[in-house]
Amino acid sequence: MPIRGSYQADPPLPDARYDGFFVGVRGSLAGPRSSLFGVPPVLPEGGDARGLTIFVNGVANSREDHVASMQALANAASTAVVGVHNATGGLLRDLVQAGKDKLGSRNSATGPLEGAILDGLKRGTPLHLVAHSQGALLVSQALGGAMERLVGEGLSRPEAEARLAAVTVETFGGAAAQWPDGPRYVHYVNSEDPVPGWLGTSDAGSGVRRRAARAGRAVDSMVSVVGLDSTLAERTATRVADTLLGYPGRGAVIKRFTDPGPPGSMSAHLFTTYLAHREPLDGPG
Repeated sequence: MPIRGSYQADPPLPDARYDGFFVGVRGSLAGPRSSLFGVPPVLPEGGDARGLTIFVNGVANSREDHVASMQALANAASTAVVGVHNATGGLLRDLVQAGKDKLGSRNSATGPLEGAILDGLKRGTPLHLVAHSQGALLVSQALGGAMERLVGEGLSRPEAEARLAAVTVETFGGAAAQWPDGPRYVHYVNSEDPVPGWLGTSDAGSGVRRRAARAGRAVDSMVSVVGLDSTLAERTATRVADTLLGYPGRGAVIKRFTDPGPPGSMSAHLFTTYLAHREPLDGPG
């Protein structure tokens, strides 16, 4: 049995045992309390790596599937890749877990990911996070947790958002609809894929959110006339709008395409289908 911080290429235990473990080259594993920066990453085949990317996989992905996706991402983005493993217990159990994640239950892989984000911020290291499907729920949870940790350490919310500006997030067919402000977001949405359309990222609510915020500010202004200084109405109005319509994060770029994928069930949702439409970022990774 591996101990925290050790690596093992072929664990004999079920995949679920490694929920939240860091995954590196050749499927090596490091425990959830290990440092991301001590994990040997997957590197591009036949090319140089620019920057370090954290990849979080979706449902029904074994460690072997995860590593294959990491290699494909490393090759496509010319980046070093370390995974945070979203373990599978079978498709049905994974879908139940994703439903719990959607309702706010904290996934086992969220804590290690949140810790890796905070570690990178403390080191002053730009972070690049990539998530597929359910993995986007974990990244959204971890970013929200990191935001609250920073605020709890004494930063104002604008200061915490400025700190999180060092994080770039790319989602592919993401199942998360709510994203905290601060990071740079690029969300890929395949019109043939029901997951992001039904559960995930959309820019449809942006205008409604702005109008809700304006209305809330008007109420707060009226309250201020009687000597009360409050932003409660604005915060409540935007929160309600976000909950009902989703919020992709301030300044998010949503890249839409149409691709049914190869023949087969849910092919439009495959990571490889999405990766074929990825466009280079204007920075490392």
